[in-house]
Amino acid sequence: MDAGAGADAQRPGAAGAEAPETSSPGAAARSAPVRVDRDLVRSLLTAPGPRDHKYTRGVVQLCTGSEEFPGAAVLSASSAVRAGPGMVRYAGPSTPTALALAARPELVTGFGRSDCVVAGSGIRRLDPDADERAARVLELVGSGVAAVLDAGALGLVAGEPFGTEPGPRLAGAASPTNGRDSAFWGAPKGEIRPLDVVLTPHAGELADLARLLQPGREVAREEVEGDDGWLYAEGIARSTGATVLLKGSATRIVSPLGERWTHESPTSRLAVAGSGDVLAGLIGALVAQDRAHIRATGGRPARIGELAGAGAWIHARAALAASIELAGAPRGEALRVAVATAPASASTASAAVPGAAQRPQAPITALDIVAAVPGVIARLLA
Repeated sequence: MDAGAGADAQRPGAAGAEAPETSSPGAAARSAPVRVDRDLVRSLLTAPGPRDHKYTRGVVQLCTGSEEFPGAAVLSASSAVRAGPGMVRYAGPSTPTALALAARPELVTGFGRSDCVVAGSGIRRLDPDADERAARVLELVGSGVAAVLDAGALGLVAGEPFGTEPGPRLAGAASPTNGRDSAFWGAPKGEIRPLDVVLTPHAGELADLARLLQPGREVAREEVEGDDGWLYAEGIARSTGATVLLKGSATRIVSPLGERWTHESPTSRLAVAGSGDVLAGLIGALVAQDRAHIRATGGRPARIGELAGAGAWIHARAALAASIELAGAPRGEALRVAVATAPASASTASAAVPGAAQRPQAPITALDIVAAVPGVIARLLA
């Protein structure tokens, strides 16, 4: 019996169909968004079996935090650790390293073998010419290691191994939906080769990324926050080969092949500093566990867009559980409400969590979200 087979026996459902390795641009047809729900998320989770060890449970490599924003290291490391991988590595400057180790002594410092790298949270710009971590991230992505690129690492897509340079690759095509005056929407010529990478920008960062990849184009944050957010996310996904998760109260996810997922948060309490750092670490942990599981068992990998959606779902439900508990509800009751099964007819975020709208919700912090993540995952696997 292979190492990790025990985990396979406990896997609630298939991780998802394996995505094709390549596609012609015309094959990336726009599909209706798939709503990320409890059943989908549960099917993507694995529980450790008796033959598992830390490497079959997945290793996350973090390149987050800076001397300017050291707290991001603590938040991304804490969320990654609490989401269940076998090991979390951290590489960063002295101050964030010291803070992260003080908060999470189980961290292993430096670079080493990993199943997913998370980079950019708490960094203004991860510069390949000035930060050794940038070169290591690009090397890992180029070798096929999965990656979650956030905040300061988003600009890494303007170069190899993404095969994108500012401007040329995106020119010369009209919008696939309405023919508006735009050179942004076209897919690159030839085959689309999806990378095992997810970008996690908020609306302002996606607008910045669009301007980086299409010099001279004016892109306002308000455009991205509206319906055009889907189109900008799709254009960047098809042009870089990376899946794009556009953060917001309604999370929008687009793969380079045109697959789309959506998730609407049942609480607005997520709008706090550090919430995105928590999400990046959480997604990285889910991806690392899936990729290590597949390596150990020989199964089929989940689409990185599905795993990103699962991270967004768990993130939002952890925020809701924390908010309800801090408002006075017992922890078990708060988790029960937050992870409640949505009725098939639910069409709004409030309807998707029965009883949530009637519960008082207290203010929360990013670390409150982290603290609720294990309980949400336990409820899902129960």
